[in-house]
Amino acid sequence: MRAAHGVRPSPLQGMSYDCDAAQNHYSEIVLPVPDGPFAVTGKVAMRHMIADEDYVTNARIVISSRANGTRRAAPGAFGIHLLAVPARAAKLTDLPPDQTVELAQWEMAQGAQSDAWRVDSAQGGLPFAMRFDGARVATQLGAVVRSDALVPEAPVVRISCSTGEYLFTDLVVKPL
Repeated sequence: MRAAHGVRPSPLQGMSYDCDAAQNHYSEIVLPVPDGPFAVTGKVAMRHMIADEDYVTNARIVISSRANGTRRAAPGAFGIHLLAVPARAAKLTDLPPDQTVELAQWEMAQGAQSDAWRVDSAQGGLPFAMRFDGARVATQLGAVVRSDALVPEAPVVRISCSTGEYLFTDLVVKPL
């Protein structure tokens, strides 16, 4: 049974969201959260990169205010930003220029982004977890962890992608 375009329950745990967007377009789902502290967990894997000079294949998993209808970093949002680029765009000379490189960075509550680091989602996806206690969000992507103050009004979980395809699996939002 399909819940929405690209969203389907997973028989193992949680739900899956196949986020697929054409060049310079995006797709997004907004997941409701329980009252009080909550956690969102799952895995994410880049499935298709669209090589383009002007647009970057990317995905975001953020906790934000329900009224914040943006998929970009903004005050009151915190989470994970994933990017897929050719090695030449990342200025990595140790790889063939057209090889896909996956990067991650934090979207911070102040509307800024952190420096990026390399990730690899090819082996079954990158596990992620976000725990929100009402004042702070602790986020983990693989082995990398960050915590930041966050006080969104009417929080939700936003998952989006642009200019490519990412598969989100085992998505679970639950109270703590």
